[in-house]
Amino acid sequence: MKKYFLFFAAAAALGMVAPACGDDDDSPAAPSAVEGLYISSVVDAPAASGGIDVTLTVALPVAAERDVVVGVKIDPTAITDSYYQAVALDKTDLGSDATVTIAKGATSVDKKIHVSDFDVNDRKYALAIAISSTDASITVDSEKSKISRILGLPLSKVSVPNFRMGKSGNVLFAMPGQYAGTDSVKSVWDIKTTDYTVEFWAKLDYYNSQNFQILNMYDAAWTNYECFFRFGDANQLPQSDARAVNGRRCYVNWKVGATGSVNLTGDYDLIASEWNHWAVVYTGADGVATLYKNGTEYLTDAAAEPGTEWEIGMFSLVGSHQRTNDSMYLSEVRLWTKALTAEEISANKNRSVDPQSADLEGYWPLDRASYSEADKTFRDLTSNGHTLYGRWGTLLSPFVWTGPHSFQQQ
Repeated sequence: MKKYFLFFAAAAALGMVAPACGDDDDSPAAPSAVEGLYISSVVDAPAASGGIDVTLTVALPVAAERDVVVGVKIDPTAITDSYYQAVALDKTDLGSDATVTIAKGATSVDKKIHVSDFDVNDRKYALAIAISSTDASITVDSEKSKISRILGLPLSKVSVPNFRMGKSGNVLFAMPGQYAGTDSVKSVWDIKTTDYTVEFWAKLDYYNSQNFQILNMYDAAWTNYECFFRFGDANQLPQSDARAVNGRRCYVNWKVGATGSVNLTGDYDLIASEWNHWAVVYTGADGVATLYKNGTEYLTDAAAEPGTEWEIGMFSLVGSHQRTNDSMYLSEVRLWTKALTAEEISANKNRSVDPQSADLEGYWPLDRASYSEADKTFRDLTSNGHTLYGRWGTLLSPFVWTGPHSFQQQ
């Protein structure tokens, strides 16, 4: 039937008259079947007026012989990971009866969908879309009829753990085996990179204690490479100094080789109970280490010889070298195997990111949904599986969830 229809159309175009061939000669030819309709891609970008513009592409494997009208809809079943929730229809401009048309002779069509910013309420969201068509002559590729895209939405109304440190010299969150009751068996990462960035949000109720550690990462041998970020470290001011009201400075140390190290020590400008976004950046081409505070360059210095490749074998979060009653809050920890630019840091600090972003090695939101009470772990949202395990004997008291918090004030 398909070949006959094409021949008939061609003959008509040439002015030829087809001979009689049966009782149904005058019946209109049925439309050719459209096979293999699918969703080929979905991409997003920040909208100029706020929110996110998502571009959906619906496609055919070959050019359409006629206009093909396709219905598209929100479909939460397109999301296979229960951690994510579907963006509701009323947060988009899609509408309940949206359609797209692949024009005759074309193989695809784009549909732009605007998603408004909204309070995430302690979850991360994906735009989940599926094909819905009532044309019986259209066959859909069942494996490619649905798609979802994780969106970078504002960090609003997010739960955050409150940590208080107990015994001296311990780390709370680390890789499996690293601090799981015995150090005899260690699991290590084998990450070698010329550049990296670690970013996070942090807040302390007070800055009264030394060595309140946020981050520590080092090579598998614990010998040649180390980077740690702390608040404190013998930076106390005398009470007679007016700056003592603001407590301590931050302190970042880069160690390359058995002896050499570089310290970046901030000013006495940290305000108690104030959120700050920090980004620790190492650029291997020039060996320079830079610390950004709230998206702005804060400190920088040469940390290694130009061309030095970094090894990350161990990674841990939250610790202290002394008991303290101070509370620390931590959120949205991300490890990148690239040096983020100031523009990238500023653009993404107030928003979540797609866990499948290029060069994103680890992503720990440290929210309720990513925490497992059963095994005391925080999930890594990337596909690398860098789960962080808790060592709860170090806590002065069990951590408590606080919030909701928003980071839009920065």
